[in-house]
Amino acid sequence: MRAAADSDQDIVGIRFENDQIVGEYFLHSQQTPEAFLSEFTERYGTVPQVAGLIVEVPRRLPEDKTRHVPLPVIDTGSIDFVAPEIPEAKLDELFLHEQPAAEDASAARFAFPYWEPEQVFVRVWRTGSSQKFTNSIYWNTTTYPQLLTGPKGIEIEVTLVNEATGVRGSILPWELCGPGFRDEFIAKNYNWNSWSVSSPHGSLAASYPYADLNDLFDSCGENVMAIGFASPYDMPTFYDGPYADLETYIDAQVGVRSSSTLFAGLQLVDSSWCPFDGSIAFTDCMGLFAPSLPSGWDEVRATLAEWRGWVAATDKCWYSASYGTVAPSSYTC
Repeated sequence: MRAAADSDQDIVGIRFENDQIVGEYFLHSQQTPEAFLSEFTERYGTVPQVAGLIVEVPRRLPEDKTRHVPLPVIDTGSIDFVAPEIPEAKLDELFLHEQPAAEDASAARFAFPYWEPEQVFVRVWRTGSSQKFTNSIYWNTTTYPQLLTGPKGIEIEVTLVNEATGVRGSILPWELCGPGFRDEFIAKNYNWNSWSVSSPHGSLAASYPYADLNDLFDSCGENVMAIGFASPYDMPTFYDGPYADLETYIDAQVGVRSSSTLFAGLQLVDSSWCPFDGSIAFTDCMGLFAPSLPSGWDEVRATLAEWRGWVAATDKCWYSASYGTVAPSSYTC
């Protein structure tokens, strides 16, 4: 925080990169730094290992060939700090979930040996002035992100829906969104308090996790709450065991609606326009084209289809088993 205060840059947040946890805390947050640190410690049983400051700069498009000037490295004058690992008791809380019946997944394991995770537990819930979202994801030794080839990323999302029409960012008058349209859901998809991703297997930073906050071409009637991985090939090695392989977490500000229809899933996105040098935010360059997929591969692994019309009155929890080939089941949050 002292480095942020002393900087002459437009600092909007702080990036932390523990071995098992990567994410960002935003200075415009409704949470004070003290409250964020307290909640982080309560959730993970450790403290954030700060890796850098998030600076707001003029937007660069992928086709912008002007020279990128890297930001200076900050000398804190302190020795490098390494945060403790997540304690075993917290690993159980975060990554240990009651599994669906084993026979449900066994038949599908050999039918879908691609990139899709076998099981996903999704939780949407409210605490005070925060609307929170988690996806707890189980891959296995048959399907895992490292099987992907070519320039591809993975985005993991919960999408909130209302009755609005039109397209965000449209220049057509009849497609313009109404005033305050991003607030007309149970959660706002901007000015998040924080987000993070975690894994008991560690080594997450190399997969380039990012908050997917660019909604320029989304419908006015959808608020997408998404976290992506620009290089899923570099995720840690996953293996069968009692723990989920990965969890995504979003702490968003509360919207003005008391309920929202929702759907959710994981999708592959093209990463060929991303330079991976920090010159362009991943949310601005991922998914500009449809990904090229091998025959038989799916672009989307749904956890909850939109046509099911499920509604969250701030709280909703469900799991999707058997690679999404069976109907999702709700459970008490």
